[in-house]
Amino acid sequence: MLHRFSAALLVILLITGCSPSWMSHQANFFFLYNGQDQPLAEETRIYLSGSSQSEITPAIRTIAGQLEADTRRERMLKAIDYLWTHFSYDNREAHLSFTRTADELFQTQVLGGCSDFALVQSVLFRALAIPARLVVTADVEWMEKYKENNLYMTRGHVFIEVYLENRWYLVDTAYRTIYLDYQRFQKSYPRNLFFCFRGTDYWNIGIKTVDDVDRLLRAIALTFNPVQYRDPVYTKVSI
Repeated sequence: MLHRFSAALLVILLITGCSPSWMSHQANFFFLYNGQDQPLAEETRIYLSGSSQSEITPAIRTIAGQLEADTRRERMLKAIDYLWTHFSYDNREAHLSFTRTADELFQTQVLGGCSDFALVQSVLFRALAIPARLVVTADVEWMEKYKENNLYMTRGHVFIEVYLENRWYLVDTAYRTIYLDYQRFQKSYPRNLFFCFRGTDYWNIGIKTVDDVDRLLRAIALTFNPVQYRDPVYTKVSI
C-alpha cells in the first residue's frame, strides 16, 4: 500500500491538476503498489552494473543524483520521465543502432530506435540502484515470412526487465508501458514478439552493429516454429 500521506497527496494533485508530469502519467501504477523494496540477492545485484557499452559514467551518475526517491519503483518512473523529456528521436540515427555506448547517447540525447531507448534507459535504471537487463526479441510474423522469402527486413524489439520490490517486471520504455504479472521464463512476449537474447547490453550479447542483429535474428527465424508462440495475457499499465 502507499503511505497514507503519499496517497492523499497524489489524489489532491490529480484533482487540482497541479501534479508533476511524471506523477500524473502513472497514477494507476502507484495505486497498484503492493510492497516495500526487498534486499537484493547476489544473482540480482549483478544487474546493477554493466560492461563497456553500458558503463555508468560520472556524467550519468550526476543525472541519477537528480532523480533520487525512496523506492525503486519511484526512481524508475522518474528515470522514464527523464528520458522522455530530455531525449529526442530521429530515425536517421537508426543505422548507428548497437554501435554506440550509453554514455555517447547521453551526450547526444538523440535516439535512433527502440534499441537506443532500451540501452539508455537500462543504464539510468542501474545508476539509480535498480537492477535492469535487456531482452532482445524478434517479430513472429516477420520470422514466418522470412523463412519463405529472405528479402524481408529484420523486425524485432527490445524490452527491459527491471527488479522492483521483490520480483522482475517487464518494461517497454519506448511505449511507456509496464507489464505487472510478467513471467520471465516464458519466451512469448507481448505484441507478437518472441525471445531471442537477454543481457546487460548489446555488446555483452554479441551485437555491435545492425548487421550483427540481422545475422543473429535471421538464424533464429530459420528454426522458429509458430506453435512456440502463445500470446501472454499480461496486465499492462501505461507509465
